[in-house]
Amino acid sequence: RVRGEYRTSLIVEPGDGRMPFNAAGLELAKALSERNVRQFDGPEQRPLSERCLENHGLAPIRPLRVLIPRQIVQARDHLAIMSEEAAGLRVIHLGGSAPPDAVRSVEGYSVGRWEGDTLVVTTTHLRAEEPAREIIGGRQLVISRNTTITERFTRVSDRELLYRFTV
Repeated sequence: RVRGEYRTSLIVEPGDGRMPFNAAGLELAKALSERNVRQFDGPEQRPLSERCLENHGLAPIRPLRVLIPRQIVQARDHLAIMSEEAAGLRVIHLGGSAPPDAVRSVEGYSVGRWEGDTLVVTTTHLRAEEPAREIIGGRQLVISRNTTITERFTRVSDRELLYRFTV
C-alpha cells in the first residue's frame, strides 16, 4: 500500500507500472539477464549483491521479501542510514560540494536537502563496472557513470515513511 492505496506495481510512472528503458537500456538489461543464467568463471563476475558489495539501502533503496531493519540518524551535516546487511552504512551529506568526477564508488555520492517536510537526496558519482542493481519482481535497474538518482523521503505518519525515487 502507498498512502493507503493498494498498488500492483512499485513503479508509479509510467502508469503501466513497467520500468521504462531506452533501446540501449533494453539491450544492456537483456545481456545482464543472459549473463546471470549461465555459469560464471570466477567470483569477480558475480553480481555485486552476491559478493556483499551492494546493499539494498544504497540509492535507490529497493524492497526485499525479507525484513531488513534500517535506522536513520541525522546530525547537523550528515544523515546516516544503517541497514542490517552487508556494507550497511550509507552517508548522505547535508550540503557541501561533490568530490571530483574521478572519485566514484558503488554507492555513489549522496547530497541531501530539505524541501519542507521532504528530504530530497541526489546521488551521483556512481561506478558502473557492474551496471545492474537488483530489483525484486521485475527488470533490473540499469545504471551508468552518468546516472543521477533522486530520492524523496516524506514522513506521512508515526509509522509510515513515503519513499519515492527517480533514476
